[in-house]
Amino acid sequence: MAALISYNVAVWLGFVDFVLTFIHLVSSYIFFLKYMERIEDHLSDIEMIGLHADYYGDTWLGRRMRESFITMILVMPGAFKRQEVIPLYKLQKLPRHFRFWIRFFFYSALILLGALGLICLRLKMGRP
Repeated sequence: MAALISYNVAVWLGFVDFVLTFIHLVSSYIFFLKYMERIEDHLSDIEMIGLHADYYGDTWLGRRMRESFITMILVMPGAFKRQEVIPLYKLQKLPRHFRFWIRFFFYSALILLGALGLICLRLKMGRP
């Protein structure tokens, strides 16, 4: 079975993907550390945002949970129909640049992890 890329190229691509994933994690951590409160202030009309902030608090894990919840609300707002219907105008209160960066971090994480999975599959095939 012929591979599209050689084993050595897959090793280097894996290293590059690992470095990019690390940079992605650090930059998203800094972004949410700097802007979490401002984002929550803009989305304060959504009741679940306040509930999550009160429940999880300001610990490291609590901030990660609030970050993932805000990302889920922006990427797929219809997922919370049972708890609260979130109209589009409430999400549009968040400035466009915040919405862009939150979606960018979400989709880039999907792309990086997908690429890492494909590279791992190629490396599992072994050397030709």
